[in-house]
Parts: sequence; C-alpha cells; structure tokens
Amino acid sequence: MHCTFLQFPRRIRTVFIALMLAGLLPLLCAAHAHAEQDPRVLQLKQQILDIQNNGTLAITNLTLCSKIDGFAAYAPLPSTVIPPDGKFLVYYEPVNWFTRHADGKYEISVVQDMRIKLGEEVIYFRENLYTHALTSQNPVLDFFAMNTLDLHALPPGDYTYEVIFKDHLKQQEVTASTPFQIVKPAGQ
Repeated sequence: MHCTFLQFPRRIRTVFIALMLAGLLPLLCAAHAHAEQDPRVLQLKQQILDIQNNGTLAITNLTLCSKIDGFAAYAPLPSTVIPPDGKFLVYYEPVNWFTRHADGKYEISVVQDMRIKLGEEVIYFRENLYTHALTSQNPVLDFFAMNTLDLHALPPGDYTYEVIFKDHLKQQEVTASTPFQIVKPAGQ
C-alpha cells in the first residue's frame, strides 16, 4: 500500500513537522537504530544457552487444546475425549535444543514427526510434519509447537498421539505421547 504524507492525519503531520523543525527527528531515529542491549542480558542469555546445549532434549506441556494463542497461552480440552467434529490442537514446548553460536549468529535445526496409534498399532505416521531451521542475530530461548488435527474419520477407540522431536545439531531425538479417545456421537 502506498500513501503520501498528506494522507496521514493532521495531528501526526503536525507532530512530525514539529520534530523535524526542532531537529529532534534524526536524534530519535538514531537513538533507536543504535540502541544496544545491556551486556549483562547478553551474558545471561549465553548462560541459558550453555545450560540448554548441555541438557537432555525433552518435551514439556504436551497438551490437547481447543485454542492456542502463543507460548504458554493455550486452552486445554476439558478431557481426553476429542470433540465430536474430530478437530483439536496439540501444544508442546521442546526444551534443551541445541543452539550453535558462531560469527555473531545463532542457529537451530529441529524437526517433528508424528504418529497416531490405536492400541499398539501405528495407524498414521507423518514424517517432517514440522521443520524449523533458523539462523538469527539473537538466540531463541523458548518456543512452542502446535499441531492442528482433524480426526473425524477415525472410528471410536482409545488412541495415542506421539510427537517425535529431533534436534539435528544436538543429534538427539525424544518422543512424548498423550492418550485421547474418540467416542461414538450421542444418538448413533
């Protein structure tokens, strides 16, 4: 979308012109561009990375959900019985993935596979359901994964949802699982 200076509201144009005339606009822009993070924060982040890199890869908070808004912000299903439409979300948080730090960049490389089991039988397997290879200027200290499932075609039964989380840099993988049930809709 393209807009001209005159399309901005009068109040914004007035403030912008006042800052420009006062010579403050370049200072505000420069202050934002050259702001630096407190070195103590960077040291703490590096300590966290060291702990994560040396820890055992794991999955926490594997939860069946009706809604996920972000990291640690989700609404769990009231039970392990899947809604009649078969649609639900799965939330989890990987911990202790490896972060490579070199040349001022941070790198992670992780993959998630998924299995659905009925009893001990694998009835569905999806490799590379989620892949995340990231190189950034700042370390990623926390993240979550979300899977959206629609299982309306499955017959009633007791199932298990399995997450297989792989860290390519750490060369480790971990599996976590949670049970769920599909019940026959009332009246059938």
